[in-house]
Amino acid sequence: MPNVKTMPNTRAATDANKWLVRAICAAADRGDPSAMGSLVDPAAVDHDPGTGAFEALTGGLGPIRTQLGPILADGDRVACARRIGSAAAISWLRMDEEERADTHWGLLAEPVRGGGAPPPRLGDGMVPRGSASSPEDNRAFMASAMEMLDAGEPGAFCSLVHEACVTHARMPGREGIRRRLEEFLGAFDDAEFAVIDQLAEGDLVSGRYEFSARHTGPWHGRAPEGRVVSVTVMDMARIRDGQIVEYWVVTDTASLRRQLS
Repeated sequence: MPNVKTMPNTRAATDANKWLVRAICAAADRGDPSAMGSLVDPAAVDHDPGTGAFEALTGGLGPIRTQLGPILADGDRVACARRIGSAAAISWLRMDEEERADTHWGLLAEPVRGGGAPPPRLGDGMVPRGSASSPEDNRAFMASAMEMLDAGEPGAFCSLVHEACVTHARMPGREGIRRRLEEFLGAFDDAEFAVIDQLAEGDLVSGRYEFSARHTGPWHGRAPEGRVVSVTVMDMARIRDGQIVEYWVVTDTASLRRQLS
């Protein structure tokens, strides 16, 4: 296998990094700690401890069936979206000179219980077709989309979403995104979405954001007390013909609940 660190911008390095992520997910599915030891540095740094994303990715939760979604490679980092049961997860991994993952950023959504439509099957070919923009354009596209949310304009954000967008959630499609955003932003004032970092390749872009706001409306049974909260949000979008045609998003709701309790 090529040394992925010394060739960060080549197709061989990109393919090697993606192969490593697929191998990590397969080892977790099998519950194979020996294979995992050769793929993940035992001293790997997890920047999101307590979310369960790293444990689910590396077999720390025991054998677990994962449906792997889109993967993109950007330099020595790889972003992958996947589904664990009804819960979505997004992880970023950095590969070291030993061709192992040494750093992780990622979130695992809380399992969905009851209500709503089931999430779409992965790989079922339902994603709308279209032409891809450059990775640089896709980064700028999603940064502008976050500015719309920062301005409290969920409708403007949803205008960037294809009417047949495949969303990996139980509130499917563009209308589901709109309802979820309106419900969420309706419970929090002075909302700010800050772009922390982005990875992009082909028609895919993945972002890591900091959401901060003041709790001023009911949210999941919690009465507003005016508390200021700050949580991490990660997403992955597939952009074609200037619209989002596939979308994954995970919010660190466990941290949000703790801050509101």
